[in-house]
Amino acid sequence: MGKKIALPDHHIQVKIYDRLVHAVELRYSELKPDDIEANSFMYHLKELIKLGLVEKADKKYRLSSNGQALASRFSVREKRMRLMPTTISVICLRASDGEYMFYERKRQPYIGTREFPSGKIHHGQTLEEAAYREMLEKTGYEDIDLRLAGSFSIKAAPPGDMPYSVVGFVWKGRVEDKFEHSDIGGHTFWEAESATSPTSAAGEWWTPWLPSTRSIGSGSTASGSTRSTARSSKSSPRIAVSRLG
Repeated sequence: MGKKIALPDHHIQVKIYDRLVHAVELRYSELKPDDIEANSFMYHLKELIKLGLVEKADKKYRLSSNGQALASRFSVREKRMRLMPTTISVICLRASDGEYMFYERKRQPYIGTREFPSGKIHHGQTLEEAAYREMLEKTGYEDIDLRLAGSFSIKAAPPGDMPYSVVGFVWKGRVEDKFEHSDIGGHTFWEAESATSPTSAAGEWWTPWLPSTRSIGSGSTASGSTRSTARSSKSSPRIAVSRLG
């Protein structure tokens, strides 16, 4: 995993960053806004250099590689960084007896909820690399052939909570020898689809951002109530599920 990139958080830093987003490189006289005092401007320019977002070469300033990577999240209209969707791999393993492997979370967010094993796609990974890494970490399986079955997106704004947006890629695999696995974030277990569907009694424990086995299998567009162990949200998420042939 790469080093975490810091964000410009002062309005002068944002103004400097915005100017460099629109240029290959700029001289001091071209970069400094007329309404900012020179000492204040230089202080914040140096802070951006310390953050690793700006670099100086031949008396000109330009965005560093980290600064350029961050530019895709910068809204030139709103002059701020956008929140981006969480992108995850979802591992759907089915045993020969028809049971599915699920994962009970032992950490926040949604501690105590149940879901398909899943996790964030790391920077620099392909979809396939992320899926096999997640399968090994969350399930303990290593030699299972995975097939990309489809994708889904969820957007919701529960009352009193921060809005969230998730994009997930669902990978399916078949398991002959069942076993359970634990890691620092939770543990796996096997159950039939009917016992863990969000529409069942056990649905109270279902992680809000994951569709059900029926949703993944049908490839339909679904909408249902968002529920967690702590509360039942009155805001239903919009869930769009796409299925590959």
